[in-house]
Amino acid sequence: MAFLEGTDLTMAEFVCAQNERPSVGLSSSDMEGAIFPKVDLGLSDEELVPILHSAASSWGFFSIFNHGIPESLLDSIATHALHFFGLPSSDKIAIARNPPVPYGYTSFAKSAAIKSWSEALHLMPGEDRIHSLFQSVPSFQESQSFSADIIKYFSLAGALSNRIITLLFRGLMVDDEEVERVFGSIDPARLRINHYPACPIADLTYGLPPHKDYGGLAILHQDDVGGLEILKDGHWVAVEPEKGCLIVNIGEMIQMMSNGKYQSVLHRSLVNSSQPRLSFIFFHFPSDDSLVAPMSKLVTKDSPAKYRSFYVKDYKSMFAMAMKANHSPLLFFKESS
Repeated sequence: MAFLEGTDLTMAEFVCAQNERPSVGLSSSDMEGAIFPKVDLGLSDEELVPILHSAASSWGFFSIFNHGIPESLLDSIATHALHFFGLPSSDKIAIARNPPVPYGYTSFAKSAAIKSWSEALHLMPGEDRIHSLFQSVPSFQESQSFSADIIKYFSLAGALSNRIITLLFRGLMVDDEEVERVFGSIDPARLRINHYPACPIADLTYGLPPHKDYGGLAILHQDDVGGLEILKDGHWVAVEPEKGCLIVNIGEMIQMMSNGKYQSVLHRSLVNSSQPRLSFIFFHFPSDDSLVAPMSKLVTKDSPAKYRSFYVKDYKSMFAMAMKANHSPLLFFKESS
């Protein structure tokens, strides 16, 4: 299997326990009375506030169109990324991510005990950082154009996510200034480009197993193969790809800051037995030094704080421990009821 060349891994290391293997998900059309939200960002902010509030409150995920990010840019990033992932493993590991450095290339070899059938590029804003990273792979002939695309995407996706977050909190009557204080900069943002090769044991493993996003807001672009599923009312529901649309989901930071009014939702990435697939996700984070808490307007006598305040860096430090315990790091900061 080409994906495993140059490693000492076996296929068996990707096989999930029987009770944890992917089950057949539903399509959103199979959900009686439930329609996956699709939001036109070409509407005015005033029109969007109740629409976004409803979508985030009911699903935690929603699709957006007329979002202002050119399709040509999304296609160009995808093309460059596929060329990068097509390089030999020995070339890709030249930019392997080595913690605590948060950017670079990772593969299944860096995953948990049960491996995920995927590899990824983890990127951060900063022109010099991005150019330098790809120039470190001499065999990658597209470093200049790929870097330019990534830099542009960070700018556009950052502005888009800021708009959506601001409008979501307006739906809870929170002042824009309070939101700006936490999410005003895109410097802490991340872009993760995931590649899922065709998998001969697609029904036994995951591209990414069920998880929640621990940041603020995530914006996903997936190719036409698809594979994203979300947990809705106890059922796994497939989110079908649609040209021109991006998928937005609520992260745990917004769940906490909204005092539970918006919920982060479990989701997973499936693999395909005959086709590779590609996705990329922009994650908008508060900075590590930010002190976050439920927004003051959302804490009342009748609705007390559900979470203790914390510094983002302390929250992140709990992430590995939480994953080992198979639960959210947010539980460490939950107020006792």
